[in-house]
Amino acid sequence: MGFYRASLEQQTKASFVLYTGSSGKTVRYAYGACDERYLHLAPNNLLMWTAIAWSCEQGYQTFDMGRTAYANEGLMEFKRRWGDVKEPLPYNYYTQVTGLSTTPENSWRFCLLTTCWRQLPLQVAGPLGGYLYKHLG
Repeated sequence: MGFYRASLEQQTKASFVLYTGSSGKTVRYAYGACDERYLHLAPNNLLMWTAIAWSCEQGYQTFDMGRTAYANEGLMEFKRRWGDVKEPLPYNYYTQVTGLSTTPENSWRFCLLTTCWRQLPLQVAGPLGGYLYKHLG
């Protein structure tokens, strides 16, 4: 697993988490986050370039950018510009499972939750997010 961060004036502005597969051939982009106030500096581009370069230097053959909902056009475009290739990713859904983890990203509930979440101070969102991810992710 690898962790990359882009900092400015000793403060993290964006970060990535990568996983390396047990086969030793694939690096998987797992999570990324960026302070929206610094998007104009393109820290995600810097991190992606650094992660891809490191993966090549280490001899990995594939850089998996992960799943993206079709409705997330911005992220789809970001990945496309890096030469990402769309591949089928079949899913199985279990109708007995309910809750936030089964909520479509384009639903009003998901949009409301993410809008509210963005308003939380980082000191609250960080620890709370780690706790919730264990139970909802």
